Amino acid sequence: MSDVAAWAAELRALADVQDRLVAAGDWTTGPTTTLGVLDLARSEVHHCRLLRWLLDPLAWHGIGAALTMALADRVDVTVTDAASVRVAVEVPGASSRADVVVEDLSGGRVVVIEAKVDAAEGEHQARRLEQDWREADLVFVTVAGDHVPSTATDPARWRALSWSWIADRVAEALDDAAPAVDARTVDARRAAMDWVTSVRREL
Repeated sequence: MSDVAAWAAELRALADVQDRLVAAGDWTTGPTTTLGVLDLARSEVHHCRLLRWLLDPLAWHGIGAALTMALADRVDVTVTDAASVRVAVEVPGASSRADVVVEDLSGGRVVVIEAKVDAAEGEHQARRLEQDWREADLVFVTVAGDHVPSTATDPARWRALSWSWIADRVAEALDDAAPAVDARTVDARRAAMDWVTSVRREL
């Protein structure tokens, strides 16, 4: 057999091996999380909706107020009645739209979250939020988590957080949570951990 024929036979054999590996699911590529599969791993809107769900103490993830309390502690707010906490997304104000709003914290305190993934700040965006939420504690969530909004007129009101900080708190809460006794909680916790993985890999 000539060298060329031997190479061709070897390549066919390698291709056969690859085909068997692919058919068995042992040769893989592409995204590994739900957001990745949906091409939403860097979608600010979807991350905000998931954040709202994770901050909701009554949601099926079963981590209770763990993330809400971690956030509140970061901005020096207390949570004395977790059952009263309410969380909403895309809350309109007179001149702004807040990405995530956490209400009914102790003393009537409110935390407003402005979140960014890839988008730049809108014109006077932080200033408009400051005006619409004059008594709120303001949080700026970005990939790096290393700065407050450049459009802020009162930077001292803002706290900077990263998406990875939030994901780490969720992972800790899931680790510390009591074993799930309901199948819906089991599913929800898988979804929460899938989000954590997506943030850690994509953001």
